Amino acid sequence: MKRPSPFPRERLSLAVAPLPGEALDSWIEEYSRQLIVTSHDFLAFVGLPRTHPERLMTKLLPEELDVLARRTGVEPDALRAMTLEPFDKITVNLRHQTRGLASPPHWRRHKGSRYCSTCLTESGGRWLLSWRSPWSFACIRHSQLLIETCPGCGHRPHPSGRHPAGVTSPSRCTMARGLAQPSGLARHPCNTDLASPATRPIPSDGRIIKAQHFIDELVRTQAEGGREEHNRQTSLGELFFLAWRCLATLHDDSVAQPPPVSKVLAEVGGHSPTLLTGLSNESSIDVAVGTALAMTALDNEHPHSDAVVHWIADSHLRKDGAMELQLKLNSWRSACSLAVVARALPVIDTRLLPIDRLRFGTASPTPRIPSAGPEQIERRAAAVPTTLWPSWSMRLMPHAIGGPKGRKTAEFRTGLSALLLSARSRSRTYGDGLTLLGNPVPSSFVKSMIGRLDTQYLTPLLYGLSQLADALDAHGSPIDYARRRELAARPDLTIDRHAFGQLAAQHGWRQYAALTFDTIDGYLKAIMTADHVTCWSLRFSREVQQRRTILRFRADPLLRAFLLDQAAGHLNRLGIDEPVLWEPPANWATGVDWPGTDPDAVDKDKFRNCAVNYRKLSDIAEVMGLGIEHIRLYAEVTGTITTTQRKGPRKPRPARSPPSPTILRDLYSDRGMSLRQMRTATGCSIDVLKRGLREAGVEIRKRGYHPDYPPVVDREWLHEQHVVRCRGVADIADEVGVTGTTIRATARKGRIPLRHGTGVPRNFAETTHGLNLSPLVYKAFIGQGSVTRMRQVCALLNHPSLAESAGEAGTDGKYLRKKLSLVERATGVRIVQTISPLKLTCAGRTLLQQSLPVIDRYDRASAD
Repeated sequence: MKRPSPFPRERLSLAVAPLPGEALDSWIEEYSRQLIVTSHDFLAFVGLPRTHPERLMTKLLPEELDVLARRTGVEPDALRAMTLEPFDKITVNLRHQTRGLASPPHWRRHKGSRYCSTCLTESGGRWLLSWRSPWSFACIRHSQLLIETCPGCGHRPHPSGRHPAGVTSPSRCTMARGLAQPSGLARHPCNTDLASPATRPIPSDGRIIKAQHFIDELVRTQAEGGREEHNRQTSLGELFFLAWRCLATLHDDSVAQPPPVSKVLAEVGGHSPTLLTGLSNESSIDVAVGTALAMTALDNEHPHSDAVVHWIADSHLRKDGAMELQLKLNSWRSACSLAVVARALPVIDTRLLPIDRLRFGTASPTPRIPSAGPEQIERRAAAVPTTLWPSWSMRLMPHAIGGPKGRKTAEFRTGLSALLLSARSRSRTYGDGLTLLGNPVPSSFVKSMIGRLDTQYLTPLLYGLSQLADALDAHGSPIDYARRRELAARPDLTIDRHAFGQLAAQHGWRQYAALTFDTIDGYLKAIMTADHVTCWSLRFSREVQQRRTILRFRADPLLRAFLLDQAAGHLNRLGIDEPVLWEPPANWATGVDWPGTDPDAVDKDKFRNCAVNYRKLSDIAEVMGLGIEHIRLYAEVTGTITTTQRKGPRKPRPARSPPSPTILRDLYSDRGMSLRQMRTATGCSIDVLKRGLREAGVEIRKRGYHPDYPPVVDREWLHEQHVVRCRGVADIADEVGVTGTTIRATARKGRIPLRHGTGVPRNFAETTHGLNLSPLVYKAFIGQGSVTRMRQVCALLNHPSLAESAGEAGTDGKYLRKKLSLVERATGVRIVQTISPLKLTCAGRTLLQQSLPVIDRYDRASAD
């Protein structure tokens, strides 16, 4: 009796088991070699005619999977695992209709496979599926880089052969060699031994092997269905972006390489990979170096991780290119995690707009992508006053803002509050924050305010605001400033007149007028609403606002305590259980080199003495080394320091009777003293002095008189000095001995056109005495630095080219042309006819030649 077969009738009697991780086309090729047939014949024999192993390796159709499983005895799941289908959209992109390969998600599209020659030797010419991945660059088992191409033909090899070439040999290249002449015959295979090339060994504990380990684990996990878990950590897209940027930065000599770069390059021989272009394919060395450096950047435990990130960002985000900075930053945000983008942001801090520096927090210790939405910013606005807290205003406001020429200090503090609402915000406009504050100032004011700040002040200001915003979001505020802002329109927020009268009588204060009560009422409302801008612009006059400014500094501590008590009473009456005043602790922002002054750093005793001994705020500010607004703010911060000046003894009344006629004639006529000077010398009022002069028969001079000039400044003389000789009003006034106001009034009365700005240098008339100068020469020397400017422009007389003239003048051609245009604009004379070659006009040459004596006089004066 015939023994039954252990295999089904369809199954081949010869079984070839696939190796772990083997590619399907490699297994089919090995099966064919065992049967001594081509892969084409083998597939036709098992029932899959007109199919190619590479298509099967890309994706198996259900009927193909069923045929191969029945005929070879290999499980369907094992066959599917030998194809690229599980890695679709991970490492490769499949064309499901044609079963071809499209451009992969990362790196470049390529045909064929990388390989490890040692693995081919040990396995007898069996190819791994992982070698087809663009992310495979090293053999972990043998610690060596994968080989890119066949050493014989230079192509990337395929495991499967071509049908007309016959049965393939293990570990031999199956790529066809080119024929010497055109032929319709089949090409012969290359047949180079792929197991013979020497491979490049790499350290088994180096960064490249660790990177390949990580990539293999990441790809395996995503292929098994764990994409979402890994996407929350590190993605292949992020690795690819950083790796590509690392490869590009290797060829940027403008940035210094961190230590890990040289170590990774040493693993591959010490040479940088070639510069990649948009159409070039990456070799295993390129992918290995880029991935290893990208892994270093992502490894937060590596000591040089931040250095690598900054190295990449410094090259990509700072160097000039066609793509704008915002677009470059968007490419980082779309490819990398928020944590990586936050680590790269400090590199571009100074290139961002101030609002973006606040939004990203690049000037702070914790930069990150803006995450504060409208609801969070609205909650923060409820914790921020319209006018920033006094102590924080002292810290953040530069002294120049509150100095003698400072303007709009209350508006500046409101701008600081608007900037505080822009920190970490998704909004890129100041207007959104100002709307939450009640629009106290226009957004254009905030833009101009922040745009005029020097970098030395702007960076620490943004640094402190970012930390303060984070702390406010974390801890909040005990005061609802949004509700306080609604109190600004209430008319009943006034002081108790009767209680104030009792307090004034108790301490001997004088009775206040209605105007003063308006000032105190406005100050009370500003305290309650924390708004020193809007509440004063509602119904108070300019005089009241000026008095309020004085009150902020000169208010008696008892009056301040009274106002706080009144404010607490109003809040209690309105059912608001909040403190009247509150400020964030100073330790909410640390490590900041404040643009202004920390209140804790002010000497209280020195401030108290200055406040009592000096009447002018400018004098106190000068002695304390602070700005004028900082003095007011510090008085509000402390609240207990007496800054009220007590009136000293009265000055003696002016004498009612004039001096003798002899003394009056001596002072007024002989010495030429003015009435004001005589008032100081005699102690008599001006009216008494005038009466005495009339009784003595002395004619009283008119205003503008000087002993060396006619009683009234002559119109023709003034026209000659101001219009023709281009002297300034202050220069003429000093010479005549009157004020500039007198000179301007005389000019307007005589219809002499007044020139805005400065004139010729003040020593011009003295230096050029005796020179006969034309009016154009005077015009040429108008303005600051005019002598230096004309000295540079006169160098055009001595040289045939602009470059040589600029060399003599000690500057460059662009700067010299700028100075030339200033002279031409001032004189109305075209000096240069052509630049190349340099040719002067006749009028221009004459003007420069007439200017040479003036320059010579100044040179001799400086030499002396």
